[in-house]
Amino acid sequence: MKIPRKKHLSYLAGAGLISMTLGAGPASAIDIRSWDKNISDVNKRFIVLSTLNTEAVLDKESQIVWEKIPDNTSTTWFGARNACVQKEVGGKAGWRLPSIQELASLIDSTQNDPAIKSGHPFLNVNSDPYWSGTKGAAISGASDNA
Repeated sequence: MKIPRKKHLSYLAGAGLISMTLGAGPASAIDIRSWDKNISDVNKRFIVLSTLNTEAVLDKESQIVWEKIPDNTSTTWFGARNACVQKEVGGKAGWRLPSIQELASLIDSTQNDPAIKSGHPFLNVNSDPYWSGTKGAAISGASDNA
């Protein structure tokens, strides 16, 4: 039996409000409670987090913090899952594979390779299938390839 090898994209689940320190000043808060809205402007939807060394991106629409540069190493589902558990992005641990629904929230079917809104801040993303935390499901950049 051949074991499928796909790539993984990990994320850190966000809360309703993220406290951020900008420069030497006091902490400020970004209200990300927009789960009931579609944010079509990528500059308003995605925020590269300087507090995580610009290595992570906050998606205000889904309230998820994603790694900015996913690991494109082909691996098994267990390998991808373990890589996320051991991963540190911007000095933060606690990463995991997204569910198939969370991963699909990034898809823009009008785009190709990758099928994410034009102008997105992610790097090293392509249309190869990515593992999800949903057992037995993966999604490619162009379709929900389960």
